[in-house]
Amino acid sequence: MPIMESEIGKTTPDSERLKRSDERIAFVAAVHLVLPACKNMLVGASSLAFAYNDILNAIVIGVLLVLYVRLLFDRTVIGNLSSITVLIIICCFMFFALAWIHDNRLFVDSTFPYNYVKSQLQTFLMYSLPLFMLLSMMRDYDHLLNNLLQCCPVLFVFASIAFVCSLVPSLAISESRTIQYSMGYGNAVLLLSLLLLLKMRRRKTPLVIVAFILSVVYILLSGSRGPLLSIGIAMVVLLMMEKGRKKIIISLVVLTAFVFATLFYTELLSTIIEFLESRGISSRTLVLMLSDQAFYDSGRSDYYSVVVDRLNECPLTGLGAFSGEVLVGLTHSLYLDIFVTFGYFIGGLLIAWSVISAVKLSSENSSRGELALLISITVFPRGFFSGSFFTSKELWMLFGMKISDRINRNQRDSDRRNSLAQDLRGSERT
Repeated sequence: MPIMESEIGKTTPDSERLKRSDERIAFVAAVHLVLPACKNMLVGASSLAFAYNDILNAIVIGVLLVLYVRLLFDRTVIGNLSSITVLIIICCFMFFALAWIHDNRLFVDSTFPYNYVKSQLQTFLMYSLPLFMLLSMMRDYDHLLNNLLQCCPVLFVFASIAFVCSLVPSLAISESRTIQYSMGYGNAVLLLSLLLLLKMRRRKTPLVIVAFILSVVYILLSGSRGPLLSIGIAMVVLLMMEKGRKKIIISLVVLTAFVFATLFYTELLSTIIEFLESRGISSRTLVLMLSDQAFYDSGRSDYYSVVVDRLNECPLTGLGAFSGEVLVGLTHSLYLDIFVTFGYFIGGLLIAWSVISAVKLSSENSSRGELALLISITVFPRGFFSGSFFTSKELWMLFGMKISDRINRNQRDSDRRNSLAQDLRGSERT
């Protein structure tokens, strides 16, 4: 998908100021996405890194705080903060206050399941809210997407180091060479895989192709199954966007590989597992796939049953902020969490609006469209079995992008009206 020249520069008189603002915001947003991902890779695979998790978290938070403080004191940046962004933030905290009035144990109790509420609130304040603010203040997403693509080598190095650590008994989370189930590692490497897919679509170099294959192998062996779903959907979507002869060739290759894997599914998996076990390595994901439990829900259906039964007692209003965490610890479904938070009616409208907005943003032939597509592929398919409303940073990033898009459209409409008015006054003088 070719990157179009920024429309802001054509329609806004102070385009240079907006460009500098976008560059500064894009740098902070890229660091906010990449730095925690690198940390999560190491912590999810290495016992040595996990032992220093609190220290690493403090370092990450410290770096991000410095960047955000510098950013918020920059007049060229803070001027982009829209009133609707501020209004949404205020509404969130009012919603939290109402939830606390209803249950005053919500943010202070450290016992189960209230300890999950505190961790979810921390995630919202550290990830969802700041990224929502940043992306709502941006006008052009070229800089952010380019920054993320340039960070691919860094992400790949950390993913590889973490994977090697998972194979070394003295460094791995497990004392045996059993690759551990790590959602943190899988989600972090997913960011790398999707960015590499985008780079492959722009320019298919052998190095990028090898790096992408290895990243998928890392997730398959030591990550959760959720990221694999997003990668598969991303490959299908990007394949559909190809044109001409290239699309036909790639489709034939993928179809041939799929048919071969389907026909020899058991034999292939058995061979791979035997090869790994001969080297003392065991993968939970591959074992589940071989035993026809690739779609095993890990007990999530029990959580869903509890939440739905409780939700049906208040179907119109829902149960309020973080109610899913209070009921079962983690809802394990973004969509169910939205319903239990807002009720079926408002929750359904919110989900429908989010999906429609994501489709519209993704259809743009621009960096905004490419970034929205990657984010949508990350959040919506996996929303059926993971995630929650306030901690899904990808969903909040889409909210921010939608606000930015609306501001851009209003600005273009205003500029168009001003231009027509000037033309009209000029014609009247002549």
